[in-house]
Amino acid sequence: DDNTSTSADLSANLISGISVMVNALVLAFNTAKVGDFGAETLSSSSGMALPAEAISIAWVVACVALVGTQTFTSLSTITSVLVFGLFASFAGLLLPGLAHLTTSPMDLLLHTPGTSPDVWASACQLAPIVLMSLVYQNIV
Repeated sequence: DDNTSTSADLSANLISGISVMVNALVLAFNTAKVGDFGAETLSSSSGMALPAEAISIAWVVACVALVGTQTFTSLSTITSVLVFGLFASFAGLLLPGLAHLTTSPMDLLLHTPGTSPDVWASACQLAPIVLMSLVYQNIV
C-alpha cells in the first residue's frame, strides 16, 4: 500500500532527523569542551594564553579537513579504530570492577535491582541503571 510506505518513510525521516539533531548538539557541546580543555591545558603547561573559542574553531577546521579529504573506505577504517578504542576504554573501566566483585555474578543476575514486588521500590532501584545505560547508548 502506497500510504503505508509514505507513512514509514515519514517515520524513518523523522527518526533520522532527531538523531542528526541530537548528534549535532553533542558535537557542539564537545567542541566547546575541547576549546575549554585546550585553553586550560595550554595555559597550565606552557603559560600560553589562547582563547578557548580559537581552539574550538581550530578543532572544527581540523575535523572538517579530515572528513573532507578522506575516502569512504578510509573514513570507515578511522571509525572502526575509534569504535575499537571506545570498547577498549569501556572494558578498561568494566573489567577491573568485575575482578573485585564481592557478590557472585549469579546472585547479581538472579537478584537484580528492579525485580522487587513493590513497584515503587523497584523503580527507584532500577532508575540509575536505566539512566546510565541511556548515557552509554548515546555514546555508541
